[in-house]
Amino acid sequence: MTNGTLLSDAEIIVRGIGLGGSADIAAAVRTAELEGPLTPDRIERLAHSDWGPARVEELLTRPVPEGCEQVGLARIYPLVDQRGSDARLLAASGYGWLPGSYATREAALLAYGYVLGGEGSGYLEDLRDKITRGERRPIVADDLVAFARN
Repeated sequence: MTNGTLLSDAEIIVRGIGLGGSADIAAAVRTAELEGPLTPDRIERLAHSDWGPARVEELLTRPVPEGCEQVGLARIYPLVDQRGSDARLLAASGYGWLPGSYATREAALLAYGYVLGGEGSGYLEDLRDKITRGERRPIVADDLVAFARN
């Protein structure tokens, strides 16, 4: 993964943290940005300061299953549903499987940031129930933004 991709991923995760509502984590991220570019694993260390460096390092070095992409502690898995639409599932060390399927990689990382930010606008399960189960489609980034604003 290139540095450009890591920085782009970090920007998406930071947007998700903002949607999640944790003022403490958002402030820590803003302060850390002044010290240099953020990466997903650096953001996770800020969000999980209570875990300590050894715990985060242990989680980051776990084997990555075939066919998934690791972004910090998050793992993005491809999914082809019964209608043949392409979607992603997301799991993260310390959280497990995040609720729902995501239409894009960006939507998955935004949801991850939302969870890191504390789900302050409602639980991701509620969005999953509305979109994935109710409308029977994967969650898109705009769904999460609208959910966080309501």
